Amino acid sequence: MDGQARGQCGIRRMKIRRGIRSRPPMMEKNTAEILYYAWTSDPHVTVWKEDITFEERDGSYKVTDENIRFLDYIVSGTEFDEAYPQINGTPMDYTVNGMYDALVMNSLLSSSMLYQNLKDPVLAAKYLLNLLDNENKVQVEALQDGSKEGINIKSLLSRTAQSGL
Repeated sequence: MDGQARGQCGIRRMKIRRGIRSRPPMMEKNTAEILYYAWTSDPHVTVWKEDITFEERDGSYKVTDENIRFLDYIVSGTEFDEAYPQINGTPMDYTVNGMYDALVMNSLLSSSMLYQNLKDPVLAAKYLLNLLDNENKVQVEALQDGSKEGINIKSLLSRTAQSGL
């Protein structure tokens, strides 16, 4: 289910991977949640979440309601969980989707601040995980205990998330 899309600010190539997440028990029948992982040429992955309601008509299914959200400035633990129900082994996992090598090469060869920020774990986490860059709402810190590598993400709106990225 791959496709291509154009960005709103000029032409920007994107490869889109879709996955339908199973419906939580509290959701109504005839609904679906679709997560789109849009890969830009930077390379970078953004997440779009689409909720649809459908019904059967004349032997086929018709969408009766649709809502799409772009999760590109994540500010809460709830939004983080919506965008990334799991990271390892998914299109968001830069180590398996092929973008890790491209990002490393771009950071070594480019003088762009975008790639230079990838050398700092806090700035890289904000960019790669689509976190809002506002310390009053989302705080990101590198783990410093020496026994683990990773980051700690704290939303000042809700719970704390921890990632081993």
